[in-house]
Amino acid sequence: MKSRYLCMFISGLSGCLINSISVASPTLQSMTDSEMSATTGQALMSLSYIAPSDALNLEAKRTGGDTNIGFYKLGFEAKVEINANIRRLQLGCGGVNGASGCDIDIENFSLSGASTDTQDTAANRAARVQSDAIMNNPFIEFAIKNPNSASTRSVEGLRLSAESVIGMLTFGTENSQTSGKVGIPNGINSLSGYMELNSASGTAVTNARNMTQAIGDMTGRVEMCIGGVIFGSCVGGWAPVNYTASTYNIELSSASASFTTNPAVVNGKRQTAVQLTGIANIGDITFKCPTGQETSCVTATALGLPLKEGVSGTISNLKANVLVNQSLGLIHKIPVNGNAFSLSLQNKNIQWPGAAAANIAQQGWWLAFGGGIDIGNISPSNNVDIPDSSLRQALGPAGDQGNTTINGALYNNMPRCSITGCLFGTVLQVPKIYLGPGNGAPANTPQTYVDFPLVNQVLSAQSFVPNCYGGLKYC
Repeated sequence: MKSRYLCMFISGLSGCLINSISVASPTLQSMTDSEMSATTGQALMSLSYIAPSDALNLEAKRTGGDTNIGFYKLGFEAKVEINANIRRLQLGCGGVNGASGCDIDIENFSLSGASTDTQDTAANRAARVQSDAIMNNPFIEFAIKNPNSASTRSVEGLRLSAESVIGMLTFGTENSQTSGKVGIPNGINSLSGYMELNSASGTAVTNARNMTQAIGDMTGRVEMCIGGVIFGSCVGGWAPVNYTASTYNIELSSASASFTTNPAVVNGKRQTAVQLTGIANIGDITFKCPTGQETSCVTATALGLPLKEGVSGTISNLKANVLVNQSLGLIHKIPVNGNAFSLSLQNKNIQWPGAAAANIAQQGWWLAFGGGIDIGNISPSNNVDIPDSSLRQALGPAGDQGNTTINGALYNNMPRCSITGCLFGTVLQVPKIYLGPGNGAPANTPQTYVDFPLVNQVLSAQSFVPNCYGGLKYC
C-alpha cells in the first residue's frame, strides 16, 4: 500500500507511468547538468546578504557608521493587498528615548487603496473600504553586527518594509476645528522617522482689519498749494510738506495670497510638529477711512499745524516670507504613490540599505518613507489674520524716504491738497503704493517682503473619508 501511494506521488511529480516508470512522458524532456545550471526561475521567497565590505552597505560607508554590520534580507516575491485599521499604534513608549512619551504614537491609523475623495458620503466610504493598498515585494531585513563571527555576532536592528507601496494612509478621526476655528489635533501624537515633503501650494485669504498708531508712526509728504486753489489752478505754487501722523485709523481690505512652500524634511525623534517655509504673493490691499471718518481718520502735524485728513489708496505687489508651523496632529492624510516605506527597530543609529543620505534610522522605533510625499493643496480652510508684526514691517520706520516701505512710498508719492483742504479735512487720494516690481510699478522698484507666520491651520485638503461603513468615524 505504501509503495503504491509512493509511486502515485512520484508519478504526480515526474509524470511517470504506473505500469512502466522507465518510459518517459512525451511532454517532458531530459536535461543535462549544464542545461539545468543555466535555467532560471522565481521563488516565493528570496534571501540576500549585503556584507560590511559591499558597495551597497551604506552604513559602513557613511561618516560615523559601523563598518562591521551586514544586512540579511528575506523577501517575498509577491504582491500583497491589504486594508487595515489600527486603533492606536504605540511603539517605544518610555525606554532609551525617555520615560515620557513614545517613539511612535498614532491614533486611528488606516491603510487603504489610493483615494482623493474628501467628501464623507456613503459612496465614498464604500469605495475606500473596498479598496486595498498594494505592497510589492514585502520583506524583513536584519542588521547583524559581526556577521562572520558565530561567537560575537548580534542583531542590531530589524526592518519591515516593501519595495514599493501604493495606497492611502490616514490618521485620526476627522479634520476638525473648534467653534473659534482653531484646529483640533488628532491622529499623530508623536513620530520618530523620516519623510520628505514635496513643494506644495495653496491660497490664504486674509481678514480685513484696521491699522492704527499701535503699529507705528506714519510719515510722508503732501504737496500743499501755498496761495490757494482758484478755478482748479494753484496760486503761489505747490510745495512739498512733511507730515507725521499722531493718530490714525485706516481700514485694510481682505486680500488673497497665493503661496508655494519649499520642499521640507521631517527627520528626528518624537516629533510633534513640522515647519514649512515659502513665498506668498499678496494681492492688492486697498485702504480707506472707516465710515463716518472719511475725511478725518488721520490726524497729523505739518509746518507746526494740525491736519485732519482722510486717505484712500492701494498697496500692490507685496510679498511675504511664509512660515507654517503645523502640528502633526493636523496632518491627517498621506498618499503613498509607489514610495517605499518601512518600520524599523534598531539598537543604534543605522542607515539601512537604499535609504536617503539623511535618513539615518535613530535608536528606537523609526517610520521612514522613501521618495517625496505630496500632501496636496495646503490652503487654510479659514481666513487668516494679518499680524501686527507684518504690518509693522510693511509700514517701515518713521521718516523713511526709500521705496520699500509704506512710509517711503508716502514720502515719494505725494498727494495734493490746498491749505484749507489739508487743515480742515479732505480725502487724499494716495497714488498706488508699489512694494515690488511688475504690474505697472516704476522701473527698478525693489521687492518688499514681510514675515507671515501661519500656525496650526486647518487645511481643507487634509479632510478624508473614514475607512468604515455607516456613520462611524473609526472602526
